Amino acid sequence: MGVTEPGLFGLLLPMRRVFLGSMIGGAAGGAIALGFGAQAYALVGNSGLPGLPGLAGPAFGWTVASLAVAFVGSLVAVLLLGFDESPLTRTAAAATPAATPVAAPVDEHAAVTAEGSGPRVASPVAGTVVPLADVADPAFARGTMGKGVAVLPSDGEIVSPVSGTVVTVFGTKHVVGLRSDDGVEVLVHVGIDTVNLGGTGFTAHVADGDRVTVGQRLLTVDLPAVAATHDTTTVVVITNSTAFAGVEPVATGTVAAAAALLAVETLEHALEATR
Repeated sequence: MGVTEPGLFGLLLPMRRVFLGSMIGGAAGGAIALGFGAQAYALVGNSGLPGLPGLAGPAFGWTVASLAVAFVGSLVAVLLLGFDESPLTRTAAAATPAATPVAAPVDEHAAVTAEGSGPRVASPVAGTVVPLADVADPAFARGTMGKGVAVLPSDGEIVSPVSGTVVTVFGTKHVVGLRSDDGVEVLVHVGIDTVNLGGTGFTAHVADGDRVTVGQRLLTVDLPAVAATHDTTTVVVITNSTAFAGVEPVATGTVAAAAALLAVETLEHALEATR
């Protein structure tokens, strides 16, 4: 996973106003760069300040101006839009109805039913459960992206771990973000550093905004091809973990696709348990 992905998945996507503000600032800076002929004169691997020498040329002043406008414009846009729409605020409100003791319809994947503590998140793929701390990506292993678990897949069929809405399908098709009907925001990240494959070996069967149910196919992965060059460990994290009292794995060893993988305890249930 690239160094920008923790910021993208951990901040920009969950906090949509910040994402929109960043897009506005970036668009303003990009317009200046395009309008005044800013361009790169060398292929440099570094971006940001270390990459500035590669942009030196007749329009270098406008290049610097475009970067400044992008930075300041994003800041101003975020301040104007507000960034109070945090995962904690949104999900706490969305999860309130889930605490009401109303019998829910039985899902066809019975393994995902809860025992009263809160929502369950299913495994998106069949395979062997791997503790999050053992994942070969520090951003996940340290819990930076949220609490969760991983699965070393035995096949390439990636299914929805929740019933809800597809928030995003990453352009390289190795990442799917979903929001469950219970307000749980789930990130399914297939493989380690698979962003470098540019989508090769991945086929998406859903798009942003699609309605999905537990067990519905999201992606098909050419597992042998991907495994030939990359670790295929598939990470499942709750990106708004702080909106809940707890997120705990409920499966060990081998797990079937759509079988219960994580238990999520709501704040409401935790408060009731202390009374």
